[in-house]
Amino acid sequence: MFDIGFYEVLVFAVVTLIFVGPKELPVLMRTVGRYVGILRRQADEFRSHFDAAMQEAEIDKMQTELESVSKEMDRSLDDASSALDESVSEVAQSEPLGFEADSEKTSEADAHQEPNQDADANSERDSGKGAG
Repeated sequence: MFDIGFYEVLVFAVVTLIFVGPKELPVLMRTVGRYVGILRRQADEFRSHFDAAMQEAEIDKMQTELESVSKEMDRSLDDASSALDESVSEVAQSEPLGFEADSEKTSEADAHQEPNQDADANSERDSGKGAG
């Protein structure tokens, strides 16, 4: 990142040792270490806030995309529903359903079926009398 080689670090250490002195060097290194730690924490905090902002922006983008897809689906469902309603109304107007003819046929079938039911009931009674 800084492109500092071994010899540059060695020169920096020797100069620091000469100006600060051997007694104060551990205190200086501790202080520098604290400040480096503070800088790292601030950089991490900045990075986390930046990542959170990016995620929020992505979530907002996804939400707008989902809303547009939802509106499009609603429109297509409304179109399909109106087309189906039109088809049903056209069929209802073009052909009578013939419920009257069906109701007459069912009443005739019921009339023919009733004597058969009476005969079945009589045969059941007769079989019950003979057994008892």
